[in-house]
Amino acid sequence: MRNNVSKIIGQVAMAGVLLTGLFSCSRDIPALKEYGTSSDSLNFQLAQRKIMVIGVDGAVGDAVKKADAPNMHAFTKHAVYSYDVLVDTPTTSATAYTSLFTGVRVEKHQVKDNTFSGNNLAEYPLIFDYLKAANSNINIAGYTTWNPLFSQYLLAGATRNVNLPGNDVAIKDSVVNFLKNGTPDMVFCNFSSVNKAGLDFGFGDASSKYMQAITRVDEYIGSIYAAIREREIKYKEDWVILIVSDHGGNGTEVGGTTEEERNTFYISYNKNFNARQLAKSSLNTVFARFDNYNSGANSGDPVFNPDQYSQFTIELKIRTNRILCDEAIASNKDWDSGGNPGWLICLQPGSQGWRWQTGNGAGSRKDLNPSVPPLSDNQWHHIAVVMDNANSKVSLYQDGKFYLTSDTHKGPLNSGKAKTISIGEDITGQYSTSWCSGSKSAMQLGDVRFWKTGLDSATIRKYSCGPIDETHPNLDDLVASWMCNDGTGTVIRDQGTAHKDLDFFGAPTWEDIEAGFCGTTFPKKFPLPSDGTILLMNWMKAPVKDSWKMDGIITLPDFY
Repeated sequence: MRNNVSKIIGQVAMAGVLLTGLFSCSRDIPALKEYGTSSDSLNFQLAQRKIMVIGVDGAVGDAVKKADAPNMHAFTKHAVYSYDVLVDTPTTSATAYTSLFTGVRVEKHQVKDNTFSGNNLAEYPLIFDYLKAANSNINIAGYTTWNPLFSQYLLAGATRNVNLPGNDVAIKDSVVNFLKNGTPDMVFCNFSSVNKAGLDFGFGDASSKYMQAITRVDEYIGSIYAAIREREIKYKEDWVILIVSDHGGNGTEVGGTTEEERNTFYISYNKNFNARQLAKSSLNTVFARFDNYNSGANSGDPVFNPDQYSQFTIELKIRTNRILCDEAIASNKDWDSGGNPGWLICLQPGSQGWRWQTGNGAGSRKDLNPSVPPLSDNQWHHIAVVMDNANSKVSLYQDGKFYLTSDTHKGPLNSGKAKTISIGEDITGQYSTSWCSGSKSAMQLGDVRFWKTGLDSATIRKYSCGPIDETHPNLDDLVASWMCNDGTGTVIRDQGTAHKDLDFFGAPTWEDIEAGFCGTTFPKKFPLPSDGTILLMNWMKAPVKDSWKMDGIITLPDFY
């Protein structure tokens, strides 16, 4: 089992460090300098600070990193930057740019396609509105290749709103001319040729046409930067240049939910910034949910037959805000009758807690309801059950705390079913439809572990939050470990080399969450487009009101 465990240590130990809150993208910038005041007032002076926002539509972050793009790469020497930005789904231009220009995610602004239908921009307006409310003379200019609908919604109220569909060269020339001859405070432009190359020839570094398009746009960006440097020298201005992308692509496709379609980049440059790269965390925070009827994950591997072990332990973490029925959390039995052979951990709607239940198929059953704090607070809770088959005893734990030991009947606990273990449902996969009609509970599961030994109280307490590492005294007895954070697909991977994977059945879903184990907050896996909004507001010395409910968190690095 050591080979299995060695991989688990490599993957889970780092995750455990992150789970305890020791790393976060948002706190990975030392010596932060905040701008604005504690007042809700937006009375601020522009003081020669300027902003240039450049959108490179369809630019995959990983491809930009590998591209021949000397200007963008040079910016990273004095920038907060990331090639690991993850945009919201659906991966449309309107969704991503609305997140950037409002500072909130799609769940709030509700722009889910390029028609802007059903949007919530009345509640979450563009940052231009905030800036213009504070200074009606601010000169905001936009030059876009979009269709007019985009300009209507995303650049509403701009002093100058120029639409040049599909013409990147004209966009570059117009921006350079305005920078040389106008009086800009904030300028936005976008280029669409990279996206077109991806749609025509494929997104990513495997497509030479696509990579050439990135190089060409990089040259346009170089021309814009030269015009900005002239202004900085001539007029004593100080510019932040923010370069972003709206989405990536997978093959020649966009609009989906794959990581390739969601991966973009972010460069926020100022000549006096200290360089700081924001890399994605190694922990995937997209966990399996089992809210739908008859949905779960299971395996038929005989290694999970409990009768072959004198002792075994089940550990898992569960997050729920709704317990309406007594569905199985984890089991190997048909829960249609408690007397059926097997074991089961299920929800308890009365106490909002959980139950351990066993039967031997011959008239003997055992039901234990530990007096534990409620599970339904939408936080992660650890459950552990130690079954001592040899001595007919069982011990129950929650959140590392021992609650009870009880005598129980002797086996068998092998259900005799084709499947040997299930999570999110009983072993038949049908219990919730049969018994929970109209009252389906919600549950999210993570860090499920099956041990072929009985863990002691001290070990359970020590590792109830994680991680499993080389100090764990029972590593050789770990049969399987499922973090349940694969994030996509229909398989929950065993994190070791034994590959005791679980297969989805029914319709489980995946959810990206912030609530971490043991009351912590998961670090964001990726920086987000809305992070740039906060930086722009800070740069213009504009305090951000809590009432705006912005989701971005990155502030300016120390400089000067």
